Amino acid sequence: MGTRQKNPITFWCEHGSHEVTEEHGPGQAPRYCAAHHTEAQRALNALRVKAHRKRQKGPRTGFERPPGRPRKG
Repeated sequence: MGTRQKNPITFWCEHGSHEVTEEHGPGQAPRYCAAHHTEAQRALNALRVKAHRKRQKGPRTGFERPPGRPRKG
């Protein structure tokens, strides 16, 4: 099994909006430079979670007693 060579690739960092040259292996060009990768992933995850919470939010606005037997007393 041979080793995969890393070649210098020039690409546009979508998060930092600048051109970067880094060494990467074969495959798709990266979207973010090494300096912005973690920050960009956190920002995308925050947007994903916000959208998920918005979809999951039900019509209940405050505390509502769950259905069942009424309390004694």
